[in-house]
Amino acid sequence: MKFKHQQWSEELQEVLDGYIAIHDPIICSDALRTHYENSRLIEIAGLGYRVQEEEKGRSVSEEDVSKFRQEWIEEFVSQGLVGVMTYRRQMIVISVTLLEAMLKNFVSSYFYEKPESMYPFVGDCSGSVSFKDVLKYETKSEYVSHLSESAAQKFISQKWSVLFKSLNKLIKSEIPNKENLIEIAKLRNDIIHEGAKIEISNEYVFSSFDIVRELIEFLAKKSNKSSQGTQQSCAPA
Repeated sequence: MKFKHQQWSEELQEVLDGYIAIHDPIICSDALRTHYENSRLIEIAGLGYRVQEEEKGRSVSEEDVSKFRQEWIEEFVSQGLVGVMTYRRQMIVISVTLLEAMLKNFVSSYFYEKPESMYPFVGDCSGSVSFKDVLKYETKSEYVSHLSESAAQKFISQKWSVLFKSLNKLIKSEIPNKENLIEIAKLRNDIIHEGAKIEISNEYVFSSFDIVRELIEFLAKKSNKSSQGTQQSCAPA
């Protein structure tokens, strides 16, 4: 069981690349406005407006039609920008979703390498195991793998502030950007559970992904050291 740090880094980058490909043309190039200014839909709406007004016996100038078209364009652009803001909020949700999955993978792999470290998260939190569960697995390795997964799930189910304190204790190192990670996780919870329409800047999206990426790189180094230490301790004297 290994910490798949490269996979998590690639998934994080893939999501960010997709965001850039959609977000930048809309915001940086004003693609929404360009699209609707040349839209057949807006053209037809303008023609329909002229016909309706003339049927009512009202005189319609080109300026009137242009003003009507511009109002429609502004409405569609505004709706599109609401979509962009929603997308930004969801990027925070995605970053924390990947953070959770990555942490579970790291912790389970750490527990597998160092089974004694998962005692507080096994069974009734005292390291006790069920004899019936033991009988389900053919090898010790398979059972330790199972325990590692279930213990890791308990580990990451703690409140974020407690989780990072536990992680500090587990790896005997201070987690980088801990307070920022807790802040991002809180925003994600507010967005999902409270339906909060928090205004997220483009810069904050990138900052959030950078912070998660830094944690992946930090834990990858810890994972490598842990694996090397385990290999050395198992080497014949």
